Amino acid sequence: MTTSKEEGSKDAAADPTTTELRSLSNDKSWQLSVNDRCVRIECLEPDCNWTILSSAVLNGGLQKISSSSKQRSSSLHILNAKVPAEYDGISPDPKELLRQIGSKEISNARNSSANDTTIGLLTAASMKTLRVASTQATGSCGKTFIVDAIVTAGISNSRVAGADADMFYFVADDSSNSNADDSPDNDQPKDTTNFGTINTIILTNMALDESSALIEAYTVAIEAKCRAVTDLGIKCAKHPNETATGTGTDSTVLVTPTTDDDQDESKTTAIPYAQKHTLVGELIGQAVYEATKEAMQTNLTDFYRGHAYPSLMYRLRCYRLQLWHALQEGHLPLVPSRPMVPIPTPSGWVLLVGVVGMIWTLAVHIFLVGGEEDAEAGQCQSQDYSILPEQATPAPSASILLAVLWGDRFLGSHLMPLAIHPVVLVGKLITNLLRLVPEPYFQPTHPILGFLSGCSLWGCTAFFSVGTAWCVLQLPRLAALHVPTMLGLAGVVKTNLDSCSSTVDPGWPTTINSFLVFANWILHVFLVRGALSLQLLCNVALQMAHFLERGQLQKARAQLSWLCSRDPSQLQADELAGGTLESLSENLSDSVVSPLFYYVLFGPLGAFAFRTMNTLDSRVGFRGRCEWVGKFSARCDDLLNLIPARLTALLLVVAAGLLQPSSGFAPVIQKGLSVAWRDASQCDSPNAGWPMATFAGILDVRLEKRGQYSLNGPPNGGTGKAPGHQDIRRGHTIAQLAGILAFLVAMAASAIWNSI
Repeated sequence: MTTSKEEGSKDAAADPTTTELRSLSNDKSWQLSVNDRCVRIECLEPDCNWTILSSAVLNGGLQKISSSSKQRSSSLHILNAKVPAEYDGISPDPKELLRQIGSKEISNARNSSANDTTIGLLTAASMKTLRVASTQATGSCGKTFIVDAIVTAGISNSRVAGADADMFYFVADDSSNSNADDSPDNDQPKDTTNFGTINTIILTNMALDESSALIEAYTVAIEAKCRAVTDLGIKCAKHPNETATGTGTDSTVLVTPTTDDDQDESKTTAIPYAQKHTLVGELIGQAVYEATKEAMQTNLTDFYRGHAYPSLMYRLRCYRLQLWHALQEGHLPLVPSRPMVPIPTPSGWVLLVGVVGMIWTLAVHIFLVGGEEDAEAGQCQSQDYSILPEQATPAPSASILLAVLWGDRFLGSHLMPLAIHPVVLVGKLITNLLRLVPEPYFQPTHPILGFLSGCSLWGCTAFFSVGTAWCVLQLPRLAALHVPTMLGLAGVVKTNLDSCSSTVDPGWPTTINSFLVFANWILHVFLVRGALSLQLLCNVALQMAHFLERGQLQKARAQLSWLCSRDPSQLQADELAGGTLESLSENLSDSVVSPLFYYVLFGPLGAFAFRTMNTLDSRVGFRGRCEWVGKFSARCDDLLNLIPARLTALLLVVAAGLLQPSSGFAPVIQKGLSVAWRDASQCDSPNAGWPMATFAGILDVRLEKRGQYSLNGPPNGGTGKAPGHQDIRRGHTIAQLAGILAFLVAMAASAIWNSI
């Protein structure tokens, strides 16, 4: 039998000094009182012995309260105290805070202070959410078993089990922070916990065996709370696409009579099992579920007071949060630490935003291109069947770049599957061509043969890759030129060449035209999107920060292979963080700024041609076996990146200045560029040092590679500190903004270029 106690459900806080008594089924042993400040439960039987298992803030853990104990100078109290929503859980000390609140609330003639007989919990939830549910049944022994569940519920801090942590400061420092700045701004993330929590107190007259039944009953109570949260569809505040299983600061208290072999066995015989299939599990589970569900429903009703359907309003709020979360993070699943493992699929909301955005960008493209064609009225009918450009080499388009940016952020691998990714296909082509190079040509004793082989490799790769891309881009244009003739031969279109007029069966040309426009658009977007990548680069950097925050160095070392070819096996945390920042800045130039630069100059083929040359450099342009074979590719890549690398440095300082207005725009630019000017030449590459040294300057860190360079380090008068995971997060934000700025500049330049 289950009964819900809701007497006095109106806010007892109408008068802050009013304390209201609530009834319990086990009212002979316990008294429940509530006001706007706290819920207090007092034991009315001072001679009883109790076993308490709890996750309470004050006197949590396993407690045994005995009538003969010195601790029993006052009655046993369980206190659930309300704290302000802005309380950080640190200052004042939560235990001391509970003692102070207890001293005011506990009115016992023998002791007016909260000593070891007070079990204390904290919550920011309103005391109006208090709900009591009671269950009872008669066991085979003839004794009536009673369970009272007392719950207050807040859901602002809702979490799903396994959600990313917010608090790290209580974890012992490891090597990842040994060299970090100890200032508050660079310390571990502060506790931003919201104490809108679900606090559950279970009172029962059933003595439970401490070695088994007590733990089982406590587990059943937790599961019942989770069931209530999921049944109501409460969403995780940190990951709105996932259903919560509770809040981040839930506390549960289970109070049972103590088993005492020295007393009457008929009164204190312990129940050995309390799992879900037992009567004990049923009573506890039902009581906790009912009380938790009603408390959360009350919380929603109070939050959406004045609305007839609070649950519906909460659903709409969750949808809004999910949409905002999708816009904020984009295609942002956790990236596997092994490069060949598929990236997890993002949420449906992210994909929805991506698809809707791509449809919108297509509409913008058709509008812009259609407007240009309207200005060329009076041309022959061959132009009427398609609004495709006439030129064989497509010009840059701002609408294409908008689609690429949107698709990169929200669709990721869904827009660009690895099996048909242009860069992957180029890589396979290079692998096959390398097999044709005789092995002796790789030896340092044959530099001329190696160099000539490298030139041939470069030429063949460029010819086959760029030539194939050019042919593919011509397909819609060729179809636009020849489909009308084919339709005319089939009788669908009758054309009078003298008058440039035609008789057209309704629907056919419009459908064909729409298909050709879409095919042309999707091919351009596909090719340009394959030439650059901003979101995946930022995702990998964030995952590195995720691993380093948790001291997971082995995973971080494996993850670094996504970013660079450096051997990470012996790298420590600060070196892993430094390698991440170096690769983030350098790849921002190679993977974003350079392709956009050549897209503006030469259109989609320019962006793809650069990416082909860059892929060649990454495959063979390094010292060792391929030194002479890759010499020509490496020098070509250096030449192509000469201007984009400097532009990347400029974009980074502008982005940093925009993100740090308190530091002043000019000082940030001066700091970043001065370090770049001084230290960029330390790197072997004439280009890589510019974005890397700029990053070191604006983040005030030193980026080092053993025996090669120390950007913003002591050897050259630099003052940078060793980088840590917090610097990766700062660098990620700056790099992402710099990438977006690069897109905006490229869009503006494309629009100006087309207007000339």
